[in-house]
Amino acid sequence: MLTLIEDENEKELAQNQFMKLMRSSWRKKEHREIAWRPSSRQCQISHNGSFWFANVRLDKGEKTPRFWNAVGEYRPNGNLQSTVEFNVPIESNTTIVAGLFARDDATKTLYLMHDGSGRGG
Repeated sequence: MLTLIEDENEKELAQNQFMKLMRSSWRKKEHREIAWRPSSRQCQISHNGSFWFANVRLDKGEKTPRFWNAVGEYRPNGNLQSTVEFNVPIESNTTIVAGLFARDDATKTLYLMHDGSGRGG
């Protein structure tokens, strides 16, 4: 059985474990421009030559403070675009942001999940 992680400190620990796993698996690092309409952002990415991963904590001035996690197809030149984004709310689980962390009660394995909605996040 999976249990939703709701505590802010536990979410931060889960996010840090996820980042550590991704960065240790995809060891190449760069600072790149991640583009989306109508904006873009300079981010440190980790990549494996085929795909990239980036994350940013969005909390200052945000309506819904969250961890932004993105994965996309890697290209050596130009801006990168995300293929998949998982936004996990920091303070509370909300219907506005669809990402979440859950823990398997038996194995204590953490999962990054999405509620399946089409509203972004």
